[in-house]
Amino acid sequence: MLMFLFLLVFDWFKRNNCEWLFGPRRVVINGVSTQLHTRVARPLVRRVFIRETVEIPVDTAANVAVRLPYVNMHAPNADWLTDSREVRPGLLAARTLLSGDDKHAAIRFINLSGDNQIVRQGLSLSVAAPCCANHTETRPPTTPPMQTTLQRASPVIMIAPWAVRRRPPDR
Repeated sequence: MLMFLFLLVFDWFKRNNCEWLFGPRRVVINGVSTQLHTRVARPLVRRVFIRETVEIPVDTAANVAVRLPYVNMHAPNADWLTDSREVRPGLLAARTLLSGDDKHAAIRFINLSGDNQIVRQGLSLSVAAPCCANHTETRPPTTPPMQTTLQRASPVIMIAPWAVRRRPPDR
């Protein structure tokens, strides 16, 4: 594919009498000189979508499968970081480090809403930002601030991420 693309570009350059002047960073097309500029890389993100419809019962936490399609061909081969957010009142998605291969990617949800919650396949959950290998953190650029529900639940999530509240054993 790359060779084919190169041949198409080469053919176009030849038909339009192009000269690429690397030193002065100019390209001349049919006698018209154009200054070349270095493009500043924009922050790269991958969107996070729910892979399949899942029902999360009241007062429980669940891992929900997600997919991270590539937005463009320039996305690095890296791990990806999502930020915690309140999906809807009482339904929280945890901050998660996801592998670059999204085959088994999942995000932890906790349901404090008082009702069973359904997250539907294809729901756009958030964005994930590349996470550097030296473990420095990169936050997704469009993450909304957390609501009071997460502040109320954070001690529970820190202590027991697998359960919202302790229930008495069955006798």
